[in-house]
Amino acid sequence: MSDNNDNLVDFTLIKLKKLRSEYLQLRMFDTVAVIEYAIDLYEQGKAKIEWRKGNPYLVDVVEDS
Repeated sequence: MSDNNDNLVDFTLIKLKKLRSEYLQLRMFDTVAVIEYAIDLYEQGKAKIEWRKGNPYLVDVVEDS
């Protein structure tokens, strides 16, 4: 049986990766590191992203116990 989510597009992840690329070009490496951290947590399901005025914001992080 196939997974029903096979064709879903994660626009949050696309936007985060686009922002990472843009800040990398600007050589803003501290910001790139923060975005990469957010991407990592989001992909692991340990963070929630909220959209504000067209931009993603990390709003909830699940800490490992």
